[in-house]
Amino acid sequence: MITMDTHSKRSIEGPGLKRVGKVPHSDGPQLGAESLAEPEPDFSRVDRIWHLRQSGLTDGLTDSELKAVASICRDGIYEAGEPIFERGDAVDHLYILFRGSVRNSVGDANGQERIVSFAKPGDLLGDSVLGPSPVQLSEAVAHEECWVGRIARRDFIGLLRERPSLSFNFMRILSQELGAARDEIKSLSFMDTQGRLAKTLLHLGRNHGKSVIARQSYRKLKFHLSHEHLARLIGANRPHVSTIMSSFRKKGWINYQNRRMLIDMQRMRVLCGTSDRGKLAG
Repeated sequence: MITMDTHSKRSIEGPGLKRVGKVPHSDGPQLGAESLAEPEPDFSRVDRIWHLRQSGLTDGLTDSELKAVASICRDGIYEAGEPIFERGDAVDHLYILFRGSVRNSVGDANGQERIVSFAKPGDLLGDSVLGPSPVQLSEAVAHEECWVGRIARRDFIGLLRERPSLSFNFMRILSQELGAARDEIKSLSFMDTQGRLAKTLLHLGRNHGKSVIARQSYRKLKFHLSHEHLARLIGANRPHVSTIMSSFRKKGWINYQNRRMLIDMQRMRVLCGTSDRGKLAG
């Protein structure tokens, strides 16, 4: 059976164009379901192709290869706080973030959640699609309204077999994520809370920030980020994070504009290299 979200109309900004249409949470008809018509979103394949081109997964693909990927890609809009997939869900799709931001997290048996990363447009979600587990071991939640593309597992495996460049890109992305995980382990092992927080802010500024003309060393985050989110990112308790953030703000190392954080990137780079437990006293 095909399940779809309510057919409410949403505004979708594409490459230089604006479309308003119905966006289903559906994978189209399954094998043997000829009587079910595939729901067709109102935005065109041109939009999908443009956004797929922004992902490292499609680096080096020809136009015809990109069109082939777009033809099996489905789209969905997720509201802020809505899960794209949850722990325990079947691993049956690879997801590509087209627009917005997504929190990737893991949890333990006691219900404690640790945010692993924030995904940006072009990033992959659910890249354990080829892993040994038949269910999701992590969770992806829309941090703000998101436009997400998804490719069925069986279709993605077929693409990897047919297009070596796609396989290479996928392995490169997984290798980069493995390197980031090793770097995170190093940070947890050898940096104190302030150092880890500075390093996280530096990473967020690089990947999710934009330049501030009036302040050359600052970058402004594109979405709101709470102290609770930061605490769950670095594996610390929120009161301690709030104390450090208050110190950063008093010193002018962070600020806020319309609930969006401004980060002094130069200062964060210095803190990453010199942080110790005496820094807050300065």
